[in-house]
Amino acid sequence: MKLFAISALSLLSISSFVAPVNAQNLNGLLKRTSFIVLGPSGDGTGFAIGRKNGFIYFLTAAHVVGQSNNESEVMTSPNEYQSVEVIKRFAGKDIAIARFPYSGSDILPLAINSFLPYPSPNTAESAGSVNLRSSVDTVTSKAIVSGFSLPTSAVKIRVHRIINAEVVDQIQGNVDGYDLLYQASTIPGMSGGPVVGFRDCSNTGGFALGISPNSVFPVLLAVHGRSEGYGDQGRSGISLGVPIVDDIKVHLDSKSDEYGIKIGEKEIRTYVDNAFCIGASMSPQELERVRKIKNKNLMQKFGF
Repeated sequence: MKLFAISALSLLSISSFVAPVNAQNLNGLLKRTSFIVLGPSGDGTGFAIGRKNGFIYFLTAAHVVGQSNNESEVMTSPNEYQSVEVIKRFAGKDIAIARFPYSGSDILPLAINSFLPYPSPNTAESAGSVNLRSSVDTVTSKAIVSGFSLPTSAVKIRVHRIINAEVVDQIQGNVDGYDLLYQASTIPGMSGGPVVGFRDCSNTGGFALGISPNSVFPVLLAVHGRSEGYGDQGRSGISLGVPIVDDIKVHLDSKSDEYGIKIGEKEIRTYVDNAFCIGASMSPQELERVRKIKNKNLMQKFGF
């Protein structure tokens, strides 16, 4: 891929639209997608991907919910629990789909990255003005792992954590489907939590150059479940997730109406702009400035 120069004026104009990372807001958003799963062998994390007919449909690691379909619970709020029904496991992959009854409004299903086109229509990327594509079709290779850690010797309570990650590679044929590798120091209890990448909010004009809930929204890449270790010699710092591809994607697509999963640009964009793109509203004047930058070709194509 060729790398072209970008004018200082263009970068200054575009970066003025990118708010700094707001970890507190991002943590709050991702916390609303996830919950503690109390499984037969210990606690893990699950996260919502759909809502339909009074149920939340969610993904987690299969080892969190065990082999039985009705042995787990989720904690939807302090001292409030719901029984879990596991409805699908995938052969050779440590991932499960389950559901529980829920009538509240606090839980936000995550959008699934592989159900959005890339590049997004009507953005600077689709027009060829910029190219920010990472290896997993997100804005960058930056990612986050979200989940509820178990108590440790230093932190005695369960904590919802968002761990910064860098996507290393997506391979094929690894054991139990753990084909997404990312640099992240994850903690027990986060198994079953989401690995999210980031896509542009529709009103940023396709120019998001930083991870902020003001300019990008999280999209599901994989279900986290393992970290790479060397036995008694410690861990490498690489964690692993089961990506939403192949038979998993096909199944979710075929059951999207039944599970209440949003698929496609129109459905997903309407949802995420309202639920995830917090504070992202641009004034008409700001949007016009973005269009002028794009139309005058002040920004040359670049990539990373």
